[in-house]
Amino acid sequence: MFIFWGTKRVNKKLGYVADFCPMCRSPQAFLLNRIGMASHVYGVSVGGGALAGFERICLACNTSLNADHEAYGNIAKTYPQERVPESNQIAQLIRSTHPDFATRYASRLELERELKHGRAEIDSSTRRHLIKEPFLILAPGVEKAFAETLIDLPLLLTVVAAIAAP
Repeated sequence: MFIFWGTKRVNKKLGYVADFCPMCRSPQAFLLNRIGMASHVYGVSVGGGALAGFERICLACNTSLNADHEAYGNIAKTYPQERVPESNQIAQLIRSTHPDFATRYASRLELERELKHGRAEIDSSTRRHLIKEPFLILAPGVEKAFAETLIDLPLLLTVVAAIAAP
């Protein structure tokens, strides 16, 4: 008889916060999760697990990023899921959850405004960083996807057809 046990990642939804999304290149609403590594038996976790960190998931682009939970003054328990561009919802969320947002991201927000209007004069190292940033953010997810061997039905049928065809 086998007993399957070990540790697994456990996400606990804490609420919603406002922060800067480097993929959207603007302030956005995020879902804040606590990540824990919990013991499990047959896939059923026992407790919340030891704290492994925090992640924030952008509600606009669904990008998962590391989070510094201490940067947020408050965590909103609810956030309306319908997104209206340029609405007051994100501004209100910034005021309630991330009061020092404007000072923390002042230079980045100014750079984004200048880039948007085509007036930015940036040096080559900053330009290189801005170009590489989305790739560096998405790289762990791509590496994880390629690390797993997934044989689904279409792939299995293709392999069988390739073997049977000759």
